[in-house]
Amino acid sequence: MSDGSIVWSISTSIHGSPAVADGVVFWGGFYEPYRHIYAADASTGEIIWSYDPNPGPLGLQSTPAITDGVMYFASTDYNLYAFGTGLKWTYRDDLYADLGSNSLIVDSWSGGVIAASDTIEFVVTQTGVAVDPMPGSSDPMLTISPNPFTTVTAVSFEIAEPGCSTVSVFDLSGRLVRTLQHGELQAGEHLLSWDGTDDSGRRLPSGIYALLLSSPVGDVARRVCLVR
Repeated sequence: MSDGSIVWSISTSIHGSPAVADGVVFWGGFYEPYRHIYAADASTGEIIWSYDPNPGPLGLQSTPAITDGVMYFASTDYNLYAFGTGLKWTYRDDLYADLGSNSLIVDSWSGGVIAASDTIEFVVTQTGVAVDPMPGSSDPMLTISPNPFTTVTAVSFEIAEPGCSTVSVFDLSGRLVRTLQHGELQAGEHLLSWDGTDDSGRRLPSGIYALLLSSPVGDVARRVCLVR
């Protein structure tokens, strides 16, 4: 209000900022029993709908993004959710694609059942960063802890042969945002840290990033979740 009085409030805890569009405010709760994705009337605080993604012990740590009538929410259950009238289709499985032309059959859901299906044609013109190799891979060991993190995370890795090694951070578009290490290293274990900033020192936004280790014996990457 213009006099600074509180219009409404809800007793809950959120790790992230709410988002507002078309008179509706969206947020994700962190602690039980409020670990849901919520949509509420921005003027009254009345809950319009809520969704429980069952995020596990971490709670929800994300800021909703809204565009073209769709609200997107990255959940700590390792899924990206989309809600809204502008949603055309959803894909509810791992996505794999090859270089060149690809076809993907996607389903539209209504009330928990498939209402329609469509085929999406797309072309992959270049390879990206491959993350999380299969168990038993001969790639160098790379671990990130804690993950998710809020201020700083430790990056430990082991290389089998001495030589030039690079540790880089990419965003989901494949853009290089930070180089943590580049140069000659001896064989063995090494430890770095990342504080969630880019090469210019700017704080990066919350999200999923790919951390890539390139060493004389090969490349390996891991996903890392930054939470502001």
